[in-house]
Amino acid sequence: MSKIKTLEAFQDYVDTEMAWRIKEVSSLTTSIDSSKELTQKTMIRASVPLLYAHWEGFIKNSATKYIEYVSNLRLKYSDLEDCLVVLGMRKKLQEITSSNKHDIISESMKFILSGQNDKAVLNFESAIQTESNLKSHVFDNIAKSIGVSVELFNTKYNFIDERLLKRRNCIAHGEYLDINAAEWRNLSQETIALMRTFKNELLNNASTKKFLKPST
Repeated sequence: MSKIKTLEAFQDYVDTEMAWRIKEVSSLTTSIDSSKELTQKTMIRASVPLLYAHWEGFIKNSATKYIEYVSNLRLKYSDLEDCLVVLGMRKKLQEITSSNKHDIISESMKFILSGQNDKAVLNFESAIQTESNLKSHVFDNIAKSIGVSVELFNTKYNFIDERLLKRRNCIAHGEYLDINAAEWRNLSQETIALMRTFKNELLNNASTKKFLKPST
C-alpha cells in the first residue's frame, strides 16, 4: 500500500479498513441467526475471538496510519502537540533513563533540547503496541499517545474488559462459554460502535489538525 500523505488518503484508508470489518461481522451475524442449536452455539464461540481480532486490528492499524499521515506532513517537532513529540523522541528519552553512559545521556539531552526545529520523524511502525490484549488501559494509553480524547470511551471500559476481552480469552483458552444469538448481536454491535467512534475521532483530529500544538 502506498504511503499515507494526504488527508484524503487517510480518510480512504480508515473507511476501507472499517468497511470490510463491518461486512464480515454482519455476515457472521446473518449466518448465526440462520443456524440452529449446536451449530449456532459453535459459530458464536468461533465468532467472539474473531470479533475481538477486528477490535484490536482496527485500533492498531488506524492509529498507526494516523501517525504515518502526521509524520508524512513533514512538520517540525515544535509544530506538534506534546504527545506526538514524545513518539518522535521516545528513543532518546529511553536512552536517558536506561543508560549510565554520560556521552549517550548528554547527546540525547542535546537532541531533545535543541531538536525542536528538526523535521519530526515519528516511528509509526512500532509506536502502537496492543500487547496482544487490548484491554481498556492499553486502549486508553494508545488513544492518549496520539491525542485522541478518551471522554467518549470511559463508560465502555468495563464492556471492553469484561464482555469482550474476558469472553475472547475464555474461548481462546479452551473454556466453555454459553452465549446466545441475542447476546452475540449486542456484543458485536457495541464493538463495532466503539470502532466507529474511534474512527470518527481520528478523522476529526486529522481534518481539524488537532495534531498541531495549540497556539498560545
